[in-house]
Amino acid sequence: MDKLSKIIKITLILSVSVFLVFLIGRIIFSDYYPKSMSRIYYTDELASYYRERGTISPKTQNIREPYDDEHAGNFIASNLIFEPDAKNLQVCIKYNDSALENIAKFYSLDSVEGRADLFTYKLSVYKGDDQPPVATYNTSYTAYDSVWFYNYDKLVFDGVDMTGATKIEVEIYLTGDDTAFGSIVVFENNELHSAVSDYRLSSSERLK
Repeated sequence: MDKLSKIIKITLILSVSVFLVFLIGRIIFSDYYPKSMSRIYYTDELASYYRERGTISPKTQNIREPYDDEHAGNFIASNLIFEPDAKNLQVCIKYNDSALENIAKFYSLDSVEGRADLFTYKLSVYKGDDQPPVATYNTSYTAYDSVWFYNYDKLVFDGVDMTGATKIEVEIYLTGDDTAFGSIVVFENNELHSAVSDYRLSSSERLK
């Protein structure tokens, strides 16, 4: 085997190896969430509620349609936690670096890069089909993390009145722009589609 053939063979092997590492990494991290994104976060209001009563009873629900767009799937919502009596709701929004091209195009920008303050989120509560939201909330707390090509935003909302809510959705905005890129319904009051269940606090999630 001549020198050129060896170089070509080594190059092919390296290319295949890199591709396999990339593919395996994508599979591993596609369902991965850092702990800070999946566990409950205590705002001052939620911590005060917990200490006054000595406990809380958070709930969760599988998000039936977690993507902002069923075809493009730029954003996905998960790890929903809510405590109706404490009027607290939190959820994680995840997006891939590959979605940034679609986002830049939507806002007529050359490019955007994933970072902590890239997006602003609002929570809208609805009571009835084809009706405007009865209330809209800004985040009380946000946190950002990234792993490989995935970006995560942890969103926490205080003061959320869920009484009689038929659905609750998160609206996604590029920070500084008042045009929503999209939205995701993170809660539905429909036991047939997605039942509400207890969220079990781990020992590290309980306040001392």
